[in-house]
Amino acid sequence: MTWIHFGANIGVADGKPSLRSASDDLRQLTEAELVRAGGRCVTLVRSNPLFHLPQERWPHTVDMDAVARVVAATIALVFKLTR
Repeated sequence: MTWIHFGANIGVADGKPSLRSASDDLRQLTEAELVRAGGRCVTLVRSNPLFHLPQERWPHTVDMDAVARVVAATIALVFKLTR
């Protein structure tokens, strides 16, 4: 079984990207899909200096383009994992 976890800061604007996996092959497959979906610095987790603060509000703290790229990569990853 494989779990894909979307961190709470997946679309935060100006966040620092990172990707974490206990499995090298899963990390490499995810990285390949993220690159194909729109860049080398796209991730499922992001840092956020405003995490859980009142200032962390839509729309100025969300990068919708980053969210869309991660969604596209995740869809492709899920299809590959189910085969």
